[in-house]
Amino acid sequence: MSVPRFVLWAVGNGFFIPRPGARMGWELMGIGGGSEVDRLERRLLHLSMLADPLSPFSGGTVGGRQVMVRETVRAVQDEGYGIDVMTAGGDGSVERSALGHLARVVRLASAAADTPLGDRAPAWGREALEWIRSQGRHYQLMHSHHWMSGAVAQELRSALGVPWVHSPWAMPDMVQEEPAVAEAMESQLREADWVVVPYPSFADRVLEIAPEARVRVISPGVDVSTFFQREAGPVLKALGQKQRGLLTVVGQADDGVRALLRDWTDRRRAGVLPADVVLLVAGMDPPDGDAQAWQQLGVRFLGTLTHRNLARYYAAAAVTILPARHASLGMAALESMASGTPVVATAVAGQASVVVPGETGWLGPAEDTPALLDAALTLRQDVAAARALGAAGIAHVAQHYTRTGMARALADLYEEIAAVPRTAPSVASAVRP
Repeated sequence: MSVPRFVLWAVGNGFFIPRPGARMGWELMGIGGGSEVDRLERRLLHLSMLADPLSPFSGGTVGGRQVMVRETVRAVQDEGYGIDVMTAGGDGSVERSALGHLARVVRLASAAADTPLGDRAPAWGREALEWIRSQGRHYQLMHSHHWMSGAVAQELRSALGVPWVHSPWAMPDMVQEEPAVAEAMESQLREADWVVVPYPSFADRVLEIAPEARVRVISPGVDVSTFFQREAGPVLKALGQKQRGLLTVVGQADDGVRALLRDWTDRRRAGVLPADVVLLVAGMDPPDGDAQAWQQLGVRFLGTLTHRNLARYYAAAAVTILPARHASLGMAALESMASGTPVVATAVAGQASVVVPGETGWLGPAEDTPALLDAALTLRQDVAAARALGAAGIAHVAQHYTRTGMARALADLYEEIAAVPRTAPSVASAVRP
């Protein structure tokens, strides 16, 4: 059937209006009843076994990965794709509302919690296939996120017979993984039809491991309707602060965060920190459970936060400190810059790709936490410099790291895969606004 240029699609009690220019390669099979989403022709399967995109919190054991998956799924819907996202930790129930009209989350539960992580893929693969067949699902392709999801994709690939896109996310840190995990990662890079990574440095690492891989660099996207520059006063008042402090955002607690807390504690006890400066720690509870003792040292642990609440705390910060010692997705740096808060970060993969030294923030060696804190304290005192870096950060995100740009680049890749057979190895960059 011919596809109209503009479509207004009724879904249950609401309407879905595709973004202008979205790829509307699906057919309307009927109106009303809320079941049209089950009959989309243009459908993708995303696998995110260890990062539930419906989780409202930032931080925890998966860091920014759940944020990346959630934002990817939300954004690609705007290109006219229906998406099923499979994750672990449930009873097989289906949820849809939190990800919009065209996406559903299916939680798989067949793998026992006491089963070693590396051995869970076959059970998850069987349950996923059973659900897919019971629903009569047909996909254009599947997209896996992280090595555990890649293992499930390997289980499903022959049965589904569709192209496979894989996002390994943590490839630059592969040398730190267990040998069995490293071997699994390598096999996924070799077998996937395309590998999608967020930054060129990640692509370089992939090609070192699997020279035959086809790699597409697609920059991550920030939701600028959530992260934007806002008035600090209400947040500062709620915190009982008169001046902006320093903020550190913890995706996964590592040696860098612990070193920052030690250095801060030593300086506070030695009386060399400004009396009014406060360190806000988002995504983490007090290591010893004694929040009151930490507050006396000028440290306030905010625990895990919803994305919307995290956005408020960027407004309360003069500077965001990111002390990671291992590769990250760089999402906290991007969110801070989108909020107009300059970033002082370690030059690890991910962060080093998004922070422009002297323009949107400061980068330093991963092992030199004192230098990191010194830079943050200096910038806190130089309001004019911090304001200039913040404004440049907003512009940098708007130009290179929008959710719309990420969605369009992914949709381009999905169409390319469906039409073009695998040929010679290549690295393609799809960084665009």
